[in-house]
Amino acid sequence: MTILDKCKHYFNTFFTFLLFTFFTTSLYAIPTMDATNFKEPLELRGPWGFSPGIISHASAPELQHQSILLPHFVESKLNTSQSEVTFALKLRTLPNIPLTLDLNEPFSVWKLYINDILVAQSGKFAEHSTDHKAAIYRKNITFTPTSETTTLLIQLANSEHEHIGFYQTPTVASTEIMTQSYFKKYLFETVITALLILVGIYHIGLFAVWKKDKAPLWFGILSLFVALRMSSTSEMILVDVFDSLSWEMLLRTQYISGLLSLPLYVWYLDSLYPNQIIRVAKYFYFTIALFFLMLASFFPTLTFTPFLLTYEFVYLSFIIYTLIVLFRAVSVKETGSLLAFVTFVILSGLLIHDFLRFDNVIASSTDIAPYGFVLYLIAQAAILLQRYAQTFTLIEEHTDNLEHVVADRTKELSRLVEQRELLLRELTHRVKNNLQFIISLILIQRKEADPRTLVSLKTLESQIQSISSVHETLCSQENVTFVELNNYMLNFIHSIRNFYPKVEITYTQPSTPFYINPDHAVSLGLIINELITNHLKHSNPTDVSPVIISIESNEDTQIVLHYRDGHDHREMFHHTEVSTFGLPKLGWPMIKVLIKQINGEIIPYKERLEIKLNCYNEDK
Repeated sequence: MTILDKCKHYFNTFFTFLLFTFFTTSLYAIPTMDATNFKEPLELRGPWGFSPGIISHASAPELQHQSILLPHFVESKLNTSQSEVTFALKLRTLPNIPLTLDLNEPFSVWKLYINDILVAQSGKFAEHSTDHKAAIYRKNITFTPTSETTTLLIQLANSEHEHIGFYQTPTVASTEIMTQSYFKKYLFETVITALLILVGIYHIGLFAVWKKDKAPLWFGILSLFVALRMSSTSEMILVDVFDSLSWEMLLRTQYISGLLSLPLYVWYLDSLYPNQIIRVAKYFYFTIALFFLMLASFFPTLTFTPFLLTYEFVYLSFIIYTLIVLFRAVSVKETGSLLAFVTFVILSGLLIHDFLRFDNVIASSTDIAPYGFVLYLIAQAAILLQRYAQTFTLIEEHTDNLEHVVADRTKELSRLVEQRELLLRELTHRVKNNLQFIISLILIQRKEADPRTLVSLKTLESQIQSISSVHETLCSQENVTFVELNNYMLNFIHSIRNFYPKVEITYTQPSTPFYINPDHAVSLGLIINELITNHLKHSNPTDVSPVIISIESNEDTQIVLHYRDGHDHREMFHHTEVSTFGLPKLGWPMIKVLIKQINGEIIPYKERLEIKLNCYNEDK
């Protein structure tokens, strides 16, 4: 080989070394994320530098050669959850601008280093992987960057849980933004928790009044345990109440409150639909839940936490079983079964979302099952109202024939009527209070909602208020069987004027009182609310024509409501579909469905609408 060839060989070798050094440095450097501009807390979701074991410096080569996406549990990469692991991430920051970091409480002992300086830690590290001791740490970490690059290094060590890693990603923001975000989440969860507790206590009290129906008892206890579950997760409100609570006790509380929800719902379902349940399945789920409950109560945390995946499959099978029971109830037209079926489908979807989120299958930052339970709570209120309304109607029918029944039977039925009247009046108050709780919750959300969501929330609030007006009218009259239409319309028009101040609403009172079924009053209120909403939607915001409503008698058993808003509704009425894929739509389709439900009739004219529906005379 000539000297020239040797020079070429050495040059190629040196150039290859430079390329290799450049690419390996760029490919295996610790990931970097921008943290210079915030409008809301930034989730540090994405690749982090990762290495098994405890690494003391972010510059260590072990952290430069592999990365992992967070949130993620890493026991599969370590072959055991009783181990140690280190994560690292670089942030592009603005010097001298304070930032706040929230680690979202990983299931581990941890230490946080910023630029290789220890700034926070939770729990106690031990020499052996089996002796680490976790603790509760709920404080956010505030630090001030000194340069344009800030390095986070997090050491995790676990001996007490089946998982090691991050269930939720850490978040970072300016101190002001992080404080505001924490306050909003904490306030919202406090309101939801308080609502669940109040509802639970009320249902238990309802059972104490009438012990024959156990549905309120099981649902009340279930509401309390869901409240306990919610207060022990996320913002961990329970820790503020019991500041001496240990990490182990908090974990057991989270598991036990979740595990107990299954047997409680089994008994609740049994009390609602005793003829549709499968007895063997009921005792099977109760036994399984009892077994897991004993594990979570008396065994070490490292023993019962690995069974969570198994219990999730039990939950999934129970969801399928519940859907079968509710479908059977719908097929025989049990009271409220269709509403229960639809809302449980929604709740099931939210539960599955939370299962997948916990198992790191999907990327999400919030547990949403409690919100589904609030929706199910509303549905349960409607179901109980229907059940008691049907019971009261049945009693009324028996009362008409009391003169043909023996004296002993008459006394027995009279006592039953008194009990039902008491329960129905208490139930009316409960529904009214629950609806006001929901309206208050919507008001909280309206303050932070964007314009598009604000319109939807305001429409939803007005619809709920129209339903609440029925119960407000019932509470103000002696007879809770029927609604005095004029009083209801006065309450309803007053609330509508508050919601839509731009609309001038004129209401002409009838000369004689009319009475209608409470269910029909709810539908009528929703119809008028939808008409006014559509009127606003299709009107010039600067020139909204007035709405004129009047009521007159057509026959002894029928009334006619006249509605005028300056629009010609004939074309819209005749060219709208009632449903899509079997589900009712908003606007005119929903109005048609509601008219059909009350056995009424709606007739569009050029300048007005006429709504005909049945009523009862004053003697009724």
